[in-house]
Amino acid sequence: MAYKRSMIQTRYRIFIIFLAILILAGIKLYLGGHAILPVSAQSTGDSLPTRTPTATLTVTFTPASVPRVWVARLVSNTLGVTEGQGSIFRVSVEGIKDVPIELRSGNQIITANSGSKPEYGPFAAEFAPVTAGTWTVSVPALGVSLDVFADNYNLAVIEFVQIPQPEATQVISPTATSTPLGATVWEGKQVSETTGAGVPFSRLLVQVVGLDNHPVRLSTIAQVINTATTGQKPQELGPNTVEFTGLTPGKYIVEPLWLNASFEVTLKPNIETRIQFQPATPTPIATFTAIPFYPSPVSTFSFSSRTARLAFSISVSLR
Repeated sequence: MAYKRSMIQTRYRIFIIFLAILILAGIKLYLGGHAILPVSAQSTGDSLPTRTPTATLTVTFTPASVPRVWVARLVSNTLGVTEGQGSIFRVSVEGIKDVPIELRSGNQIITANSGSKPEYGPFAAEFAPVTAGTWTVSVPALGVSLDVFADNYNLAVIEFVQIPQPEATQVISPTATSTPLGATVWEGKQVSETTGAGVPFSRLLVQVVGLDNHPVRLSTIAQVINTATTGQKPQELGPNTVEFTGLTPGKYIVEPLWLNASFEVTLKPNIETRIQFQPATPTPIATFTAIPFYPSPVSTFSFSSRTARLAFSISVSLR
C-alpha cells in the first residue's frame, strides 16, 4: 500500500514538472522567442525584478596616417618688380615661426627667421636686396632646399610645406595627350634650342599661337613653379609668348590652361628652349564620291508581221 502511494506521488511530481515546462514554453513563445530575463534575488521590500546589465564592446577603427615630407616650392617668380637694385625673396615655412631660413650663393649667406614679416603671412620672412645669381634657399632644421635665380629685378615667393610622401616620390607620368576643347585640338612641340651667354640656369619661351593674355603654367611633378600670361614683351619675344627665366635645369611640364594640352620638356643649363602650342592640323579624311549608276540599254527583239504569220501557221499545223 505504501509502495502504491509512493508511485502516485512520483507521477504527480512528474506531471507538475511537465506542466511547469509547458507553461514556461508558452510564456517564451508568447514573448516572441526572447529569453526570460534573469532575475536577481529579491527581498520582501522589492517590488519588481531587475534586469542584469549586459556589457557592450565598441570597436573604433582609426585609419593609419600617411607619412608627410617637407618640400620647397617656388610659388611665383614675377619679373620687373624692382628697378634693378636687387631682387626680393619672400619665404614662408608652413605652420612654424622663428625657424632660421638661409640664402646661400657662393660665399654669401643671408639669414632670417620665419614669421619676421607678418605683413606677408604669419610664417613669412623677406630677403632684400638679393644680388643677381643662383641662390640656394633652405631651412636647415628641415633638411630641404631649393635653387632660385635672382636677376636684380624679380620678386620670388618660396614656401616650405608638407605633402604626403607618395606625392613627393611618384615618377613623372607620360606627357598628356591633347584632347578637344570645343571644336579645336591643341598640341605642343619644341621649336628650338639656343645656346645662351654661359649662365648655369635655363630659359624657357612658350608661345600659344593666336592667344595673348593666356595663362601658361610651368610645373614639375611635385610642385607648381610659376604661372604667367602670354603677350609679354612682343617686340623682344615675339607674339603670344611668355618667358620663364632663372630655371634650374631638369624636367618640366608646360600647360596652357583650359586648352587640355601639355608638353613635357627637359631644360638644359645655358640653353634657351622655345615651345609652341597651336591647333592641331586635322588629319585628311579620304572621301568617296558616288558615281551615278545608269543601267545599260536592254536589247529589244522585234519581229515583223511575216515572222508572226509563220509562227501562227506552225502553231496551227502542230495542232
